[in-house]
Amino acid sequence: RCRLNLQYFLWKDAMQAKGMSFTPYPFLCRIWLVDLARYLPASARIDGFDIDLTQCPPKEWLPPNVSVHNLDCLAPLPDRLVGRYDIVHIQLFHLAVHSNDPAPIIKNLVKLLSMGPTLSVRRLRSCRIARC
Repeated sequence: RCRLNLQYFLWKDAMQAKGMSFTPYPFLCRIWLVDLARYLPASARIDGFDIDLTQCPPKEWLPPNVSVHNLDCLAPLPDRLVGRYDIVHIQLFHLAVHSNDPAPIIKNLVKLLSMGPTLSVRRLRSCRIARC
């Protein structure tokens, strides 16, 4: 867990040091919730979902408006999550697509959204830091 958190900040700092533009929505998916909280008002609720929470920061490290929850993107959504979010941002979901069919995941993502929502997708572009 600590290695992945450190890797996130090393990657972010390396990109900024080389004059690269940087968005607060990087593809390194777990620690960015903590970083994102610095850019949003304290009243914003930031919920992170993953099938494996072992790599997430401990709850004690999370800002008060950030929480993480276990969720399988292929399973039916709990009713309490349907229509709850204004913005849903996804990363690395290509890893969860089965049989080359993203439809089950997309259907669940759309169900998370409230009226007039935004679905933000971060596409992974592989590169080596040395080349960037």
